[in-house]
Amino acid sequence: MGFEYRAALALLPARGAGLLDSLAAQKGWAVVSRAEGAIALRFADRPARKDWPQDFDLALDAKGVVLVIHSGTRQEREQIVSRVAALLTTLSPEARLEEL
Repeated sequence: MGFEYRAALALLPARGAGLLDSLAAQKGWAVVSRAEGAIALRFADRPARKDWPQDFDLALDAKGVVLVIHSGTRQEREQIVSRVAALLTTLSPEARLEEL
């Protein structure tokens, strides 16, 4: 369980894939795994943990976007939310991540 956020945003598959591509390209983050409609990332400057390698992940579902942050300081969590929110607003200016 982690810090969970959701943005209600209908994405066509190509736009969803573009969002995941943009996340994968962010400086300071490394992709742990990727599947259709989901990506798991970690902080690139830290080694992956054996039992839980990702620090956060993002998934696309019928209701929108779900971001779950599993580790990081408060400042790091705020940075993740801010960077993901900025990417979402490029897809839809009304998109807002809300903590669950």
